[in-house]
Amino acid sequence: MAFKYKQKLFIFDAREMVVLLFLISTFALFTFTLGVHYAKQMQHPEQFATKDRIKPVEASAEAVPSQVELTEQSQKINESLNETLRKNLHDEVSKTGIKLKDGRQVNLPKETKSPEGGATSLHPPAVSKPETPVKKD
Repeated sequence: MAFKYKQKLFIFDAREMVVLLFLISTFALFTFTLGVHYAKQMQHPEQFATKDRIKPVEASAEAVPSQVELTEQSQKINESLNETLRKNLHDEVSKTGIKLKDGRQVNLPKETKSPEGGATSLHPPAVSKPETPVKKD
């Protein structure tokens, strides 16, 4: 008993392949005619070309500002930014009622209480060497 296999092209039957080829060719024909239709509506650039030469724009001597002008402008911008931030902070503090503590000046002593101690000492503390173990033979 021999099995007869139906000959298939890929996973499609011959009828399905004919239908697919018909659909693909119809789509190709449609896109071609649509392209021709739109190409006829396009205007050619030669119609808009002017016969007069266009003169280039003359360069201005003040096109690039000097470094001094740029520095002055950046300083003015920074000052206005700082003023705006200070004003917004003041408005926010007054609106929310937050109490800010004033900074206090702290006076530190010029000399330490003992010559060897404290964080303000100029002399490093004496470091003792660790003992080395003695080997016995």
